[in-house]
Amino acid sequence: MRPDPESPAALGAAAAQAAFKSMIPHDFISTLLGRVDIVEVIDRYVPLKKAGANYQACCPFHSEKTPSFTVSPTKQFYHCFGCGAHGTAVGFLMEHAGKAFPEAVEELAREVGLEVPRVESAGEKERRDDTAEVTRVLLAAAKFYRAKLKDSPRAIEYLKRRGLTGEMAARFGIGYATDAWQALEAVFPDYGDAALVEAGLVINGDGGKRYDRFRDRVMFPIHDSRGRVIGFGGRTLGGGDPKYLNSPETAVFSKGRELYGLFLARDAIRDAGMVVVVEGYMDVVALAQHGIEYSVATLGTSTTPAHATATPPAARQRGARSKTRFPCWPTARTRGFSFCRTATTRTISYASAVESSSRARSLPRSRSPNT
Repeated sequence: MRPDPESPAALGAAAAQAAFKSMIPHDFISTLLGRVDIVEVIDRYVPLKKAGANYQACCPFHSEKTPSFTVSPTKQFYHCFGCGAHGTAVGFLMEHAGKAFPEAVEELAREVGLEVPRVESAGEKERRDDTAEVTRVLLAAAKFYRAKLKDSPRAIEYLKRRGLTGEMAARFGIGYATDAWQALEAVFPDYGDAALVEAGLVINGDGGKRYDRFRDRVMFPIHDSRGRVIGFGGRTLGGGDPKYLNSPETAVFSKGRELYGLFLARDAIRDAGMVVVVEGYMDVVALAQHGIEYSVATLGTSTTPAHATATPPAARQRGARSKTRFPCWPTARTRGFSFCRTATTRTISYASAVESSSRARSLPRSRSPNT
């Protein structure tokens, strides 16, 4: 008997909740689960061994020496008798691989040759089209900034001075925004396009005159869980303020929800079973360059509950470890150690709420991961 996609016990609690909110029809989920081979899906991540009619392995969701994780090819679900983890192929991709529900469904559908249908409410198509347009212009801008980096000796020198290699700059898609007021006009001939403002790339100034938001800055593209460019962080090369400038809140970007570097770090986080939260873009890049690829950064905000739940489940569930260092160094421009301690305590409470074992590490005032 195939599992009922509407049952939390079958999909897994997180997957069932996502399915309820999703625009993907429930009957399609049932059809998909009937086509997918869960053994093949899980075996890509966790080597399985035949054990009678089922397959088993040591549970990927908690530490154990004797296998208690069972996968049933006939019932098409997995179950751990040690920690209670339970779900379908969709649930496994969400819980272990850290994929969002639509992403997990789309991946499995591609494998079995199905096209994912969607049930859209009134106005949903328009919102989806607007979102697609915003991400389109952001991707084009990212390519433009990346191409401009090689033409800026100052930007290249800054990155070299920070110890960054060209390979690492390319991996993170780092670019450069020139100091021209309307540089993006070169890539967007229709500089008056409303999508440029909606994407946070252009500002409408006094008298209706437009100009680029990011000028003379090293640019760090910010990606969502699907790898789409949803915003930017820019580090000034001059003496202007602010030193770091993020994209504004848009239809696709909210700094209280996103973590810089998470998309690139997801595999490393899953493999390490931990995530390190640091202060800024360069901290993440510098740590990755030195082999610590499971770090992410908040985007100029305190850590939020949304940040805690954004990390892959493998880094925060059933016995895995999550090391969190809250991003704050006491300087003349911060509120000192008392503020840091309060913020760290708050961060640990957020992590604990999602079953994460957290640790905080204090660094000397003169030390930072990117120095």
